[in-house]
Amino acid sequence: MSARLPLFALALALAFPGDEPWTGWPGTREVAEAFRDDVLLARDFEAAVHLCAPDFVFSDPTVGSYDPALSQGIRGRGPALEEMKGYGIRSASLALELDFTAGPYAVFYGRLSTHGASTVVDAPFLTVLRVDDERVAERTDYGDYDQLLPAEQRIDGLVTQRDHPLVKTAEAYLDAYARREVAELSALLRERATFHDPTAIVVGGGQIHSGRSEIAERLSQSFAETSDYRFAPSSRFFFGDHALFAGTSSYSVPGAPPGSDGDAVRFEVPLVVVLRIQDGLVVRHTEYAGHEDHLARLETVREQEREGEGL
Repeated sequence: MSARLPLFALALALAFPGDEPWTGWPGTREVAEAFRDDVLLARDFEAAVHLCAPDFVFSDPTVGSYDPALSQGIRGRGPALEEMKGYGIRSASLALELDFTAGPYAVFYGRLSTHGASTVVDAPFLTVLRVDDERVAERTDYGDYDQLLPAEQRIDGLVTQRDHPLVKTAEAYLDAYARREVAELSALLRERATFHDPTAIVVGGGQIHSGRSEIAERLSQSFAETSDYRFAPSSRFFFGDHALFAGTSSYSVPGAPPGSDGDAVRFEVPLVVVLRIQDGLVVRHTEYAGHEDHLARLETVREQEREGEGL
């Protein structure tokens, strides 16, 4: 048995003690998929009335100055649904690249194609749904809406992207994050930046960390608990003052499951990192990770150990 359990593994032990198998968070996927299929894609707003909580919140931080109200969040089922109806979208399809749940959150990322009265939009798109009491309580979108802007305002084309300040900062920050270089990463954070992984609620986290020093301390702790970390995004986009990176992260955790005397266990977890950047610095780091995949892998390892011990 290892002399020191990683805090991450310890949190899992406290959250899911003994040999209780991880069975997922009840209701999230069923409600989220119904909302995705019936509301987002089929545009059935009668169904939305039943699927959305009365205090439902709809936001899209990426629209920024283009739609300040939506970027801050439209509150209330009625006003939010009116906002959705106003887009003039008749139908939509979503080619998924990532599809996972983590506690009350469902994350769908892929290429969204929408068909309106006179326009067809095909763009990378992320929607995150939070389910509470069998209804969707919150919808947060992030999209690459470049093709809706005048050509001179777009961040497209590889040559343009390499030279764009937003892209330079985002790529440098993500590179430091993937290499676990806290000093480099901190230098790209604004003093009052925030870090939030709401999906970490399933492993005892989910808090918002504020300020460069607090974020650096939290990440240093997290980085020390894993080894051989890798994250090479399979997809990314840049729009407004946001950058998004999506793919699969992998890492090893020693002493997992807690109490194990075996080797470190390898995990693979879907991950989306969203950065908001202003004046060359990251002001907000939000990420969504498939922590339930971690827990499922942990359960597999436990089962293998039980079989090996003849239990």
